Amino acid sequence: MGRSASLYICFFFLFCCIYTVFNLGKFKKHDVIAWDRAGYYLYLPALLIYDDLDELHFISHIDSTYELTQNNSKYGLVQIEQTGHLVNRYSYGVALFELSGFLIAHTYASYSQKYPPDGYSIPYQLAIQFTSILFSFLGLVVLRRFLRDFGIKETLISCAIILLAFGTNFYYYSAFEHGMSHNFSFFLCSTILFLTNRAYKFEDWKYFIFLGISLGWAALVRPVDIFFCIIPCLWLGFNMAQLRFLKRHVVKILVLMLCFLLPWIPQIVYWKLTTGQFLYYSYSEYGFDFTNPQVWKGLFSYRKGWFVYTPIAFIGFLYIFVAWRKKEYRNYAIAILLFYIPYIYVVFSWFQWYYGGSFGSRVMINTLPLLAIPLAIFVKDVINLSKIKKYLIIAVVCFLVVLNLFQSWQYNRGVLHWDAMSKEYYWRIFLKEHASEEDRSLLLGR
Repeated sequence: MGRSASLYICFFFLFCCIYTVFNLGKFKKHDVIAWDRAGYYLYLPALLIYDDLDELHFISHIDSTYELTQNNSKYGLVQIEQTGHLVNRYSYGVALFELSGFLIAHTYASYSQKYPPDGYSIPYQLAIQFTSILFSFLGLVVLRRFLRDFGIKETLISCAIILLAFGTNFYYYSAFEHGMSHNFSFFLCSTILFLTNRAYKFEDWKYFIFLGISLGWAALVRPVDIFFCIIPCLWLGFNMAQLRFLKRHVVKILVLMLCFLLPWIPQIVYWKLTTGQFLYYSYSEYGFDFTNPQVWKGLFSYRKGWFVYTPIAFIGFLYIFVAWRKKEYRNYAIAILLFYIPYIYVVFSWFQWYYGGSFGSRVMINTLPLLAIPLAIFVKDVINLSKIKKYLIIAVVCFLVVLNLFQSWQYNRGVLHWDAMSKEYYWRIFLKEHASEEDRSLLLGR
């Protein structure tokens, strides 16, 4: 296989996502910037068009015009008694990714006689879609570069990229649903892996600086992603070599920590402006119940189980333990396993462990780059099997990839329910194009 095969796969993925955008035409229905996606995006029109970050007087008119939240114009906004201001529940981390697309769309709309430059017309809808797709694509490209740096062969890289890009729910959030945080977090996770490996390999200042910014940005986009800090801290394993590396580069690590704070400065200023506090918990009544984590449901439930709807991730996760047994991958396996243990516990301790409407467990998408090396090891093991076993496993894996693509289509069509999946309903509509009313009677709560 050629040295650029995996890059061609990334470009094919990009093509599939762009084709889906124009095939579905969600931008024409103003169906892109809505609900949580509207909250992530809100900073851009509020600051750059309406100059109204704290009162958001424009939002009621925009919501009634475009039905962002079915006329629930206060969705994701919290009224602060002390200041009288409205504060956005969501951080500005996703909006920072969307800034370039927004500026292009606003420039076009400002000179166009066809679309109003109001931040929500069709050019802006398209901009959000293309920006999301771009960073999904870049996430795969950076991940590919990391795998090459790590010494993984091109054939294995190509197979791992195919499995992650087309065999997981990363595909759905890249091709069908844009503006959510998950594909941006996927990009940041890939970047953190790439920069961590480079920082340890070359010990260059620039890698420590950009790693600090990437870690801070990841925690800003999704605060629970602060656990990504575990990975660079344990890159050499849980041993004295790791401790000696950290001691040798203590000044660089202090600079890294300062760089971690850089993306947070605008957010802290925003909170001070709107709430009067430098630090503010914007989810108010929503939170975690660490005494009652729903880990089993989060991983294996038919409602939203990560491994049920993304079985490729289950293979990758199991192969972390296989990697542990191989000397050249042991330290990496230790680092990501010690990341996953607290991460899984925390994310499935959220009061709503299934996280509302989603295809599978969307909160685990940002961690998928961590499974690229285990999946590459899996592919290598399969290649070395006898012919019958090899072809049988390849057939099963290909089926799982096709199943993911089909279920992405099912979810987009409403056959897979966004919130109320049950075991009985799942198997009733398995590989079906339509769901009858009798089928839907098997949904949770029916």
